[in-house]
Amino acid sequence: MSLPQPRRASAAARVPLDALFRDAGLPRWSAEQWAGEWAHPGGRIWWIPDRGAALAGLVVRCAADEAEILQLAVAPAARRQGAASLLLDAFRSAEPQIDRMFLEVRASNDPAQAFYRAVGFEEVGRRVGYYVDREDAIVMARPLTKPVGNPAG
Repeated sequence: MSLPQPRRASAAARVPLDALFRDAGLPRWSAEQWAGEWAHPGGRIWWIPDRGAALAGLVVRCAADEAEILQLAVAPAARRQGAASLLLDAFRSAEPQIDRMFLEVRASNDPAQAFYRAVGFEEVGRRVGYYVDREDAIVMARPLTKPVGNPAG
């Protein structure tokens, strides 16, 4: 499958992005949370659309020269084809002032941790009992000095 190019998402992408994140098992956001993210000066939402659906989505919050990934998901049909890497590279190209990116990932989510390590993230901490079910979060960070590349993410 040849993936469409990533692009900044408008509020019209909320429904397909919400479905993508829900299907990936990520926490569901209310319409107000989505609206707040689009309105936030540091909010950046990227996606790879395909016939009205979201193949991949990325929600990032920027502050000064740092950014935090709030949500990142890839639809099963687009996995292992570089979709996540395309999103991260598109974000990086659009935000040259960002020097460092952070994220939290569930301690049990080995596939996600492996992907993030493959694209240059390193573990920098742990948030004990961070999630509602009391699971720990692994905090990861990556300097944004070069493109992510494609480890088939």
